[in-house]
Amino acid sequence: MEIKAFDDVYSNCSSVRPNFFDFLEADISKIFGEKGAFIVFNVYNSKNENDELYIESIFKLVRNVISTYSNVYGFILGTNDIIITFPNYNLTDIEKISCKVEVSLNNIMKIIEKPYLQLNKFTLKYNQNINSVEDFYELLFDNVMKQEESKEVSRVKLKSIIHMFTNNIRNTLHSYKYANELAFIDDVSGISNHRAGKLFLSKLIEEYMENRKGFAIMFIDGDNLKRYNNISYEAGNQMIRNLSTIIKSSIRCEDKVFRWLSGDEFVVILKDIDGQNTLKLAERVRKAVQVQTKNYIYPTTISVGVTHYPSDGKNVNDLINRAEKANAYAKSIGKNRVIKWNSSMAD
Repeated sequence: MEIKAFDDVYSNCSSVRPNFFDFLEADISKIFGEKGAFIVFNVYNSKNENDELYIESIFKLVRNVISTYSNVYGFILGTNDIIITFPNYNLTDIEKISCKVEVSLNNIMKIIEKPYLQLNKFTLKYNQNINSVEDFYELLFDNVMKQEESKEVSRVKLKSIIHMFTNNIRNTLHSYKYANELAFIDDVSGISNHRAGKLFLSKLIEEYMENRKGFAIMFIDGDNLKRYNNISYEAGNQMIRNLSTIIKSSIRCEDKVFRWLSGDEFVVILKDIDGQNTLKLAERVRKAVQVQTKNYIYPTTISVGVTHYPSDGKNVNDLINRAEKANAYAKSIGKNRVIKWNSSMAD
């Protein structure tokens, strides 16, 4: 059966997809109650990426089945696992709902004509408070081990439960990494963005209270780079990447470079450095850009505004704003130069 036809058959299935993050943040005592049961279903033996589309539809069907009952909760844990909890249900009702879910799943497994996909089920009844995710996993593993000792469950099923647990953690870390990249990495240059830069600056200011080590900011803006955007959008992006590479290769290993709010703006944060050496390093970066781009279609230069903490500002915004004003002044007097901020630039 084609995926589209399969989706048409189950088009009324819920699109709600509570995942492992939702499970971690849920009111665990509510979704488990003082007694009840939970069932873990695992669709395994997936052979290719397209199988995920079928698995997703399987999980939607499970959600559709349990949505007709009150106080029954379902979460997708990882890629191939779903847990259904039955807080404070009696055993008769639990068996009834469990049977209905399993029948629906077996039917759908036949419809999708993927014989290699297999369904594994693990059921655990409990009569104790589960107040945290830690309590849940402790109960799960304790009971699996007890059943393993009594030969009531195979080692294959034990491996499946362990795989579910580790896969959930792995997917959580992957999702966190992906979310972090979206939030703090510039998608054009591949370097850290202004959000990451402001967090880094805040950390340095906090550290200054202990180590009394100053730091500096270089606010860099390309001169006349709009000419590359006139060639094409990609040409402009490539020039941004080239600039970030030149800047990174011209600073010290302990220094950090961030792409700032727009266009060809960069901020470089120089740790443990005084004002004089900051100007020397800024001049080195300026010269590197001029020399390394001289054979480009449009040779490029940069203007650099410099501030130093704590003499030029006591907080992140002041330091950035004053470095930006110094940069604007550098552009106003001819571009391609380094200017340190001073109070005369305040207006």
